[in-house]
Amino acid sequence: MSSSSSLSLRSAAAAAAAAHQKKATSGAAAHCVSSVSFPRTVWGNGFLDKVDLSFQAKERYPNHEVLKEEVRKMLTNEVQTTGDEEAIIADKLRLVDAVQRLGIGYHFEPEIEKALEKVHDMGGDLFANIGDKGTDLYHAALRFRLLRQQGFPASQDGFRKLKNSEGRFKEWVSRDRQGLLSLYEAAHLAFNGEDILDEALNFATKNLKSSSVIHHNTNPNSFQKQIDFALRFPAWKCVPRSLARHSIDIYSEDSSQNLKLLTFAKMDFNIVQNLHQQELYEISGWWRSFDVATNFPFVRDRLVECYYWMVCVYFEPKYRLARIISTKVYHMLSILDDTCDNFATYEELQALSKAIERMNVGALEELPDRMRNTYCAVLDCMMKSRGKLEKRDPLSPWIMPRTSSRNCAEPT
Repeated sequence: MSSSSSLSLRSAAAAAAAAHQKKATSGAAAHCVSSVSFPRTVWGNGFLDKVDLSFQAKERYPNHEVLKEEVRKMLTNEVQTTGDEEAIIADKLRLVDAVQRLGIGYHFEPEIEKALEKVHDMGGDLFANIGDKGTDLYHAALRFRLLRQQGFPASQDGFRKLKNSEGRFKEWVSRDRQGLLSLYEAAHLAFNGEDILDEALNFATKNLKSSSVIHHNTNPNSFQKQIDFALRFPAWKCVPRSLARHSIDIYSEDSSQNLKLLTFAKMDFNIVQNLHQQELYEISGWWRSFDVATNFPFVRDRLVECYYWMVCVYFEPKYRLARIISTKVYHMLSILDDTCDNFATYEELQALSKAIERMNVGALEELPDRMRNTYCAVLDCMMKSRGKLEKRDPLSPWIMPRTSSRNCAEPT
């Protein structure tokens, strides 16, 4: 186990022990079981009973890799420096935006970086073509957002062109719904002190909300759905898998859709979703092995919520092991928290804290009986995580020293 992980566990137990010191009475050794009753998990055994473990991506979607290479070719087509330069750049920006929104950008990170680097190197005024009709506000704001979120410098100063001499946004801006939505998304990437972007965000939000009321009553369509979703979950702040699921539906209704891109996105979403389900199946089996109802009736069963948190942090298939280990560790922290708050006495917490500092089975014999299940669960989690890391990288600095697993579950 890493020093940082052990510190987290030690800190959790130590902090909780300190918090309980006020509650302890001198010489009190009586058991102090809280009357707190947590709601039962709504998930039941769904992830043990309903997961398709026979799923094989290559068998289910034999064209997945072929389509991936087709999308790669779209992204690597050279941005020409002759002809209608702005139109070529606009096409590339729309493609990159679609790829990222559809949740498949992780396949093409080098290609996206290179494409946006070329767009940046071509220079030019992002807002050069914005006139009173506002036909290019969408592309200008899109270019600003994609460059900035990729780490390329992009100044907010161009947005000044959207204001009149009185410092107010020009009237046509409020009527350009597509441009407003693009401006709204771009403004979420403002740095501290960028007042123009802050004003643009407030302006765009207000006008998108007011226009939504009108269009809901007259002509609700896919673009209106996109606005409604963005007002609740801006792309920059949205959970990637939620954004991908929603974007697939929206893109399916887009008359200018690229069928190959859409088909690949649907395939890839299903593949990644099944991977996540299989991971949760594995983690659920691990958690079920503790016989929670008998051994831990005082803790919250929030395993699925912990796993979802990890999916929000990194959903990509290559982070499978990280998701599994992180979910287990954070769920153990939840168990420690509930043990401290709802079950243990101050004296028991002191003993548990010392045992966690040692993090070996030898400390088990010095623990009160009621703390042994909790300590064994923590030690089991850490040792199994160590075993998985050893298989992947025996020299990893994150691997905890070996210790006897006597009286606790063997790592697998």
